[in-house]
Amino acid sequence: MLPLLREGEYLTDDELIGLVLNLIKTTDSAADLDKWRLAFLLCIEASDDSDEDKVNKLQEVYADFDYPEDMASCSVYSQDNVSPLVAMSQVVQELRERFSLI
Repeated sequence: MLPLLREGEYLTDDELIGLVLNLIKTTDSAADLDKWRLAFLLCIEASDDSDEDKVNKLQEVYADFDYPEDMASCSVYSQDNVSPLVAMSQVVQELRERFSLI
């Protein structure tokens, strides 16, 4: 089911993501940005998408949040010998701990 914007008006997934990304760009607090980033990463982690699709979405999140330092290993261009999805799981764990969501 599509999210309801106003009575009788639904948003597509792309429209909803666009609205959230615009909201993120107007957020000043680093903690608030990290909460949004965690939400996006959790959605990727929980999705039934293929690993390739998850990695592609992960690259978009990495770019949309202006390449956070703690996500450097999530990049497909990283020189680390760790899968981007494994690196993402580590970032999720660290953010969960930071916000006491364990």
